Amino acid sequence: MSNMSNRQFTPSRVIHPETHILELGKYKGRTIESVIAFDPSYVGWIRSKPWSDIDKVLMEAIKDVQVADITFGKYKGRTLEWLMENDESYVQYLYNSDFVRDNHPDLKVRIDAIYK
Repeated sequence: MSNMSNRQFTPSRVIHPETHILELGKYKGRTIESVIAFDPSYVGWIRSKPWSDIDKVLMEAIKDVQVADITFGKYKGRTLEWLMENDESYVQYLYNSDFVRDNHPDLKVRIDAIYK
């Protein structure tokens, strides 16, 4: 019996270096630029993967893309940095929120880092 579950996926590259066409994932065959325009949250997903920084062409293509940290509520579409500058009390509310803890663990970790 093969133990495939212990193997970690690590692609050699994510986009073609000349055409910027994605070579994996749900947008395989599309350019990274078209994906950014259509679904910028996908950049956040890519950045969250441990293998994302292996592809230097990809990282250069997405380095300036702002990805919304807040995907719910009255500040949907905003970044955590924007919230800190414009409504820090809401960030404090999120810090104490069971909803964030239970449904958005990555956001919870980032908010915890601010207040610890």
